[in-house]
Amino acid sequence: MNATAVTSKLTGKRIVLTGAAGGIGQTIARQLSELGAVLLLVDIDAEKLEVCANSLQQSFIAADLLDPDHRQWIFDKVKLEWGALDGLVNCAGINLFGLQDAFSDLQLERVVSVNLVAPILVTRKLLGLLERGTTPVIVNLGSVFGHIGFPGFSAYSASKFGLHGYSEALRRELSDGPVRVAWLSPRATRTAMNAGPVDDLNSELKVRYDEPESVARAICEALAKPRCDRVLGFPEKFFARLNQLFPSLVDRSLRGQVPVIRKYSQILKEQST
Repeated sequence: MNATAVTSKLTGKRIVLTGAAGGIGQTIARQLSELGAVLLLVDIDAEKLEVCANSLQQSFIAADLLDPDHRQWIFDKVKLEWGALDGLVNCAGINLFGLQDAFSDLQLERVVSVNLVAPILVTRKLLGLLERGTTPVIVNLGSVFGHIGFPGFSAYSASKFGLHGYSEALRRELSDGPVRVAWLSPRATRTAMNAGPVDDLNSELKVRYDEPESVARAICEALAKPRCDRVLGFPEKFFARLNQLFPSLVDRSLRGQVPVIRKYSQILKEQST
């Protein structure tokens, strides 16, 4: 879609954006604001969130999405201020890199909870308000690792595969109503979440990055004209399809990368002790 068409569809749209204080989240918030959307920005980092929201002159609420009381705050604020909701962007998420001995049980639980459980619960809480909105859209921000299980990212991949499955099922569940569901899968994105050993790993493996601006632009396009399932970037888009049809070929392709992944997992493990 061209910029004029996106602007015309998003001007005045009432949208909740989670993870708004993060690297991608702030970029999405800025682009949506420039396109005339009215936002409620949500993040657990109250300090960064307030700075972002004030710079854009948008509403915000600091919340832990896993806390039912906090989800109720979001619902109450939307209902009181807007009465309905036109868009929900589930962007909040955390990364987790390392082999099985590199992280704790608590870290494992946390990545699945934040990346999968939280967006499900937030969506369920706000669905009634979305059903009252104008051409309402839910956009779930996934990852190419929600299509390709990648060594060193097993828990992260599991959480994104789960969110991918939820998005697909929810899209079909809501297909006879007004709410549309879009799933967007970027590849590695150049943000602080991928700093340190993960960035070094990606550099050695020659992983291509998506810039936050391009991911944000794709989010805006998905809100304006939802596509059920979109993977950003080549050859990742090709490998996602190949993995679906011939997973053993991808197994063989990735096997040679395991020693490099093991090296950086060990570096991360040593840094955390």
